[in-house]
Amino acid sequence: MNSWQSQQSGAQASMLLNSILKAEFFEGLICLREVSTLLQPVSLALQAVGTDLVQALNNIDVTLSVLRQWRSQCETTFSKLFAEVTAMASDLDVQVSKPRTAKRSVYRSNACWVMMLKVITVLMCLTQCWIR
Repeated sequence: MNSWQSQQSGAQASMLLNSILKAEFFEGLICLREVSTLLQPVSLALQAVGTDLVQALNNIDVTLSVLRQWRSQCETTFSKLFAEVTAMASDLDVQVSKPRTAKRSVYRSNACWVMMLKVITVLMCLTQCWIR
């Protein structure tokens, strides 16, 4: 990238590479894979030409039960996903570290939450909305 003729393209490619080679990117990628794998059967069933609504509702119920299971067993679910992130990071020589936190903060939250926790929180909220 340093030998590219366009400095702007080289700089953008370098920034993209630096973003991709961070543990937060791996966390988001693994979570996205898990959620996409879970939602794919429901999505395909609802998009089919001859959609069987009973089967689609059964797929939705299965999806909801898996989300409930993830929620009830959040420690094991998170541990499994984090182990995958750690393995991927070690394969690419990326260091997984705790994000910086402020010791005392008045105007904002004290912790920098990683993408994985945000995704899991959104899934939990969606589960609550679908259950009602």
